[in-house]
Amino acid sequence: YNLSNIYSLITVTDEKSHFALGSQYTGNKHIWGTGSTITIYEGESRTDYTLIINGDINGDSVIDVLDVSYIEKTMNGNCELNVNSTVAADVNGDNQITVADYQKALNTVLA
Repeated sequence: YNLSNIYSLITVTDEKSHFALGSQYTGNKHIWGTGSTITIYEGESRTDYTLIINGDINGDSVIDVLDVSYIEKTMNGNCELNVNSTVAADVNGDNQITVADYQKALNTVLA
């Protein structure tokens, strides 16, 4: 699963004049993953959002076995995640990082 084309997810209207994306740059390309920023300008007003992709723990925009391993390590107390990664690790949205999140992320990888 890869969200490399985030532009298709954001709608710009007359009220929302334009937006800017804060991406990571790696391998000669921009990627938008967990922790990237989205800034929306509405006239003089600016609103910043942080992108969270459920299951994308390391922010590379891909849910893979590395992300699953971060969930497992966090469940076992062997890894401490930052705020954005913690939200992304709670794949099922129940405010806990448990085996259910691990299984859901693993199923995404294996699908």
